[in-house]
Amino acid sequence: MRAEALRSAFTVLACALDADPLLPGPAGSPLADAVAAILAAAAAVARRWGGAAFTVSPWELASAVTSGLLPGPGAAVQVINTSCLW
Repeated sequence: MRAEALRSAFTVLACALDADPLLPGPAGSPLADAVAAILAAAAAVARRWGGAAFTVSPWELASAVTSGLLPGPGAAVQVINTSCLW
């Protein structure tokens, strides 16, 4: 299910950005869980780089993370490492 993949990817992102993230509990449905995870990842980004300087909405972040395919059908969500290998 796409909502589960989104929830998982954004939970991983929140954990990667924040040593002690505020992860959401169950929200009642797979879609609600995915939305809660997106909001948690956005909060982790704001904590990591400063909320006052961070002017991207949670939905803009979700669009960037999913390469603009957030509302698209069935595209796989991948969390990738873009660090320099050398």
